[in-house]
Amino acid sequence: MTDIEDQDVADVTVSGPLLKRYKQNLAAYRAALYEFCARRGVSYLFTSNQVPFERLIFSFLRQRGLVK
Repeated sequence: MTDIEDQDVADVTVSGPLLKRYKQNLAAYRAALYEFCARRGVSYLFTSNQVPFERLIFSFLRQRGLVK
């Protein structure tokens, strides 16, 4: 794996149990973030970094009637 900031290269090994724990932590974090937003009336949208930013934003805004 190459660090994008300093180009340092390191071998990284991830075990099955570690990956499972990571996914559990991520799911818990996302749930907490969703609840935080919901309690405050804030829109929450989870998406992939594979979706182009412009398409995501304009689609999101159109669905809410904020742009045509």
